[in-house]
Amino acid sequence: MAVEEAHGSGWKSTPGFAKFLILTQTIVILYFSYWAVSEYNNNYYFQSYLNSQFQGGTGSSIILGTVGIFSLVSLVLFVKLHKTHKELGEIIAIEAKGQTVAEHAKRQAGGLDESTERHLIEMIRRKASADNAVQSATEHPISARTLRENPAPASSVVGSPLPVLKRVDQSGRER
Repeated sequence: MAVEEAHGSGWKSTPGFAKFLILTQTIVILYFSYWAVSEYNNNYYFQSYLNSQFQGGTGSSIILGTVGIFSLVSLVLFVKLHKTHKELGEIIAIEAKGQTVAEHAKRQAGGLDESTERHLIEMIRRKASADNAVQSATEHPISARTLRENPAPASSVVGSPLPVLKRVDQSGRER
């Protein structure tokens, strides 16, 4: 689903007061533009004033500077709008999959689902208890015959650097 479909296109999703404000500003700008042109054509003093102002580089630099500043501001706002638009599209896509944004962020950051976390915690506990058993065994030696009769599980073998990770289905069965 595209972002435009989810949010509606620009003018349709714009609130009524914003539409009114935009139309009012447009009318005011057009009126003042018309007034300035007609005043320039009909008023000799206004013509001479504007011609003297724009004769040198000062007027041109003011106009170019103003246009440049407004262009820069609009470019920054456009880039920010584009990034926000992209983020909203990603959020809509995530929610369309039936996930929350927090779940998606956890998975993207390398977080594990609950069953995997429980399995890892259980393995760490087994390893810790096996290490404690090995430590107590060194303090109280066991005969070779006892070890042959009761072998230690693979995850607690002495010298095994890390526990073995087992895959677990969603139903909880080991694979």
